[in-house]
Amino acid sequence: MDSEIRNMIRQMNAANPLWGAPRVHGELLNRDIEISSRWTVLILARIYKTRLRLGSVMAACKNFPFDFFNGASHEGASSIFGAAAG
Repeated sequence: MDSEIRNMIRQMNAANPLWGAPRVHGELLNRDIEISSRWTVLILARIYKTRLRLGSVMAACKNFPFDFFNGASHEGASSIFGAAAG
């Protein structure tokens, strides 16, 4: 039952990213799902923390001069020896 509620909160958050914990909690109460507002906040905090972590990793990879996925340097980026790549 707990995993079903967590998945429902994740789906609500994905469909409505601007909704905060009080709105999500209210929607759950409207659907006769008894959950404390504290648990709603904790589940949403875990979702946001994961998104922030993944976003910072992707941003770091995007700004790195070496493309890990294609195995080549970005055009115009300097190599470790200072020569222009390309």
